[in-house]
Amino acid sequence: MDRPLTSEEFSLIDWLLANSGDKAREFLPQLSEIRVNGICGCGCPTINLGGARTTAADYAGPNIVADFVGEASGTEVGVLLFQKDGLLTFLEIYAFGDNPSDFPLPRTSTLRPWEQASKRIPSACLADSQQG
Repeated sequence: MDRPLTSEEFSLIDWLLANSGDKAREFLPQLSEIRVNGICGCGCPTINLGGARTTAADYAGPNIVADFVGEASGTEVGVLLFQKDGLLTFLEIYAFGDNPSDFPLPRTSTLRPWEQASKRIPSACLADSQQG
């Protein structure tokens, strides 16, 4: 698979980078270069990213660039954006608990930082999401 980001994927990643602090903004130039080179087989909107040539070379942060919780068609979801060696590599979107795996991307208006949102999520859902 090799395709450009959809407008919804582009908007979500742009929002995640713009709202995750100064270090995350170092990855913004990659948005015009990124391509989708894989999708999750379960039906969730998780995608593998590749094709960027511009690196955030000075990025000394963790592999997780952005960590948010939001809602997608009534399903509470986690949203993680990963990097490796200064390149964005993976956008993971997962449902909490026993929710279905087939859901759309969350709207950015529903997103809130993991630290803030995890206080509202039932502990059983947190345990389920961290196992799979």
